[in-house]
Amino acid sequence: MSQPIDLSQFPDLPPEVLKAFAAVQFELSVERAARQHEQAVVAEKEAFITELKELIEKLESQVQDYRRTKFGPKSEKLDPAQMELALEDLETAIAETQAQIALVEEKIAASVPDPEKNVPRKKRKVRALPQNLPRVERVIEPDSVACPCGCGDMVRIGEDRTERLDLIPARYQVIVTIRPKYACPKGRTGAAIAPVVDHMAMALKQGGSRLYVDETTAPVLDPGRGKTKTGYLWAVLRDDRGWNGSGPPGVVFHYRPGRKGEYAAETLGGFNGTIQVDAYGGYPHLATPKRMGGDPFRLAFCWSHGRRKLLKAKPKKGSPIVDEALLRIAALYKIEDSIRGCDPDHRRAVRQNLSRPLVDEFFTWLTARAARVSRKSDLGEAIAYLLKRQDGFRLFLDDGRVDIDSNLVENAIRSPAMNRRNALFAGHDEGGRNWARFASLIGSCKMNGVEPYAYLRDLFISIANGHLAKDIDALKPRAYAQRISATQ
Repeated sequence: MSQPIDLSQFPDLPPEVLKAFAAVQFELSVERAARQHEQAVVAEKEAFITELKELIEKLESQVQDYRRTKFGPKSEKLDPAQMELALEDLETAIAETQAQIALVEEKIAASVPDPEKNVPRKKRKVRALPQNLPRVERVIEPDSVACPCGCGDMVRIGEDRTERLDLIPARYQVIVTIRPKYACPKGRTGAAIAPVVDHMAMALKQGGSRLYVDETTAPVLDPGRGKTKTGYLWAVLRDDRGWNGSGPPGVVFHYRPGRKGEYAAETLGGFNGTIQVDAYGGYPHLATPKRMGGDPFRLAFCWSHGRRKLLKAKPKKGSPIVDEALLRIAALYKIEDSIRGCDPDHRRAVRQNLSRPLVDEFFTWLTARAARVSRKSDLGEAIAYLLKRQDGFRLFLDDGRVDIDSNLVENAIRSPAMNRRNALFAGHDEGGRNWARFASLIGSCKMNGVEPYAYLRDLFISIANGHLAKDIDALKPRAYAQRISATQ
């Protein structure tokens, strides 16, 4: 058995190494003592077996003697008195044998520890190896890096590292094992479609005077903090079909790390006109003369959001004010249903004649009711929400290209919201941008009546075949829809 290493022979060892070796030597001594104990138990069991064999032989001899005296020839039989003595000798031998067996069993039981009394050893904590020790890297490559899909060799995307302490006489070093990670080089589709989505975003902002804008959360991993951070997908949508416009419908999502007004300004850079939004506080500063990058936006607020505020504020026991307000708003929507798809001038004329009187009367009536409701109540806050934003709620009356609500963009962000439930989060910020790109293409496909999978397949084939950048318009969902329609 090897002797413990005398650490005094290595006075220059770091304290961490000395401590680690001391712990290892202690564990080895415990294991050595356990083995010695096991060997002693085995020796006692072997001695017990030997004694049992001797006792068995003695008993067998006595039994044979008894049989001979009882059933043997007459010359070997004993008289009754001698028979009694023989039986007494046999009983005495059996009692002695039983006593010896019990004594040996007690010794065995005393030498074997009770498993229930054993205290489990604590697991060793894995300590980091000292950083001042030199490292020797040994790379273990896989047998093959051929991609299973048949596209060629996989590309390296990372590696796994493990370290173990290696002892060399008078010198220590750390063996670093590197296992490279490989992935298919054809998997960078998010970057490949970026030019198409960027061109779609530019076309949406430059080709129209009215856009819908909304945002939804996009959780992203944040490795530095060990949890996810909240990014946002900002949706910019254009759909002129409500006023019989000729512009192609589409939606583009922009990944941004936050929801501040500066991100709204960045997303809408290069656009001047009207934006249809909810009443989120990040938009009003875009309607001021100080807006950077263009003229002030005109903010058209969503009547659907206003109606939702009233419904949410309705008490359980009911509210006549909420009920009447909903009826008044429903009358406006009935007028909108009758002019959907008409040209802007006709829509504006109908709204001026029919909708404006209803809107004026609604806000006059709401102002009177506000005086009868506590401002701190939910209903009071809902009424204040509508009254404070009257100008934005009235904007649709004077522009036939503006809709009464922003439901179109709300419907568009439902798909990323559903995907968020399945995917949970993006792996990093670039993953969030790829998420936005695919959401843009899929959302635009739905708006143009295109099956997303068929479009994406055609898009990737075109990109792989070296489609020219100058013809990038032909890669948009609208162009694909026109090609499909022409062949039917």
